[in-house]
Amino acid sequence: MGKIKMAKRLPLSAREEEILRAVGYYRYITKLDVLHLFFRETLDSYTRTLLRGLSGKTDLDTHNYLCRFTLPAVHKRSQEKVYVLGSHGRQVLRGLGLSVNWYFRPHKLKFLSYS
Repeated sequence: MGKIKMAKRLPLSAREEEILRAVGYYRYITKLDVLHLFFRETLDSYTRTLLRGLSGKTDLDTHNYLCRFTLPAVHKRSQEKVYVLGSHGRQVLRGLGLSVNWYFRPHKLKFLSYS
């Protein structure tokens, strides 16, 4: 069997650690939440890029700092992304001395709906 290559993780900035702390506190967070907590509204694209990088640029990948998924929507227009802690994010918070005793289970998403 071949070995799985893991991408090298760069050290997190202080702002990225603050975002991970916020996600650890709130559990579920959106780009708008991060924008209102840490940035001005004019930094929308920067916030989106930052969250995309922390989530590994893919949906439902739990082996990054953040795991993201899309909320179910009635309309076909762009849908809101929700971010939760990934396995690397939990490790970072534990390294900072914070207790993280829960984790996201992507397989339970199929039960979410508006009803």
